[in-house]
Amino acid sequence: MAVGQVASVACCGAFCDYLIRYNSFKMKTHIFMPIVLFLGVLCVYASPLPDKADLLAENTVIARYEGTVDHPCMFRTAQCPDHCDHATRLAHFRVLENKRYVNCSEYGDGRLNPGDTAVVDVLKDIPGQEKIIAQSIASLSPGDCVLLTIAHYYVQQEQCNFPVRPAIEIRVLNKRQNADQTQQPERERQEREGK
Repeated sequence: MAVGQVASVACCGAFCDYLIRYNSFKMKTHIFMPIVLFLGVLCVYASPLPDKADLLAENTVIARYEGTVDHPCMFRTAQCPDHCDHATRLAHFRVLENKRYVNCSEYGDGRLNPGDTAVVDVLKDIPGQEKIIAQSIASLSPGDCVLLTIAHYYVQQEQCNFPVRPAIEIRVLNKRQNADQTQQPERERQEREGK
């Protein structure tokens, strides 16, 4: 999430908190708060990859979808858990094969090897990650094989620099049911040869 977006959400949250705690006009607060929160949400969900984003590394892998899990807030900052956005939903993929690895910097992520786990955030608005990625992951079943491309960018902005790791491509290679159906005739042939 970009700094401007974090600042806008923090300002909206702080303003709502101020209205609730210190404003004697409770009725106006309940009317005004949804408008402020709506404007904050509009700021959060519009984050393309910034102009000053350097590609550090990119992995294109064939991976098996293992499922999506809720990742709770770990209570590591003063804003946790009420005013942070640490809790999220992560899709886990087990890497079967690395098709392509591009390393543009010594600080880029390493090569994803078979057996490694690739993680994609499907809840937050990651800069550079299109919403179709989360929709595609939602349609997967555990065991489905996909071609997944994850990039590692270093974003430079006026106030701070930070890394982002968007999934920039996901393509379903085969569904689990289809894989079982293609393996079934081969199993039958092996059973006939064995008998």
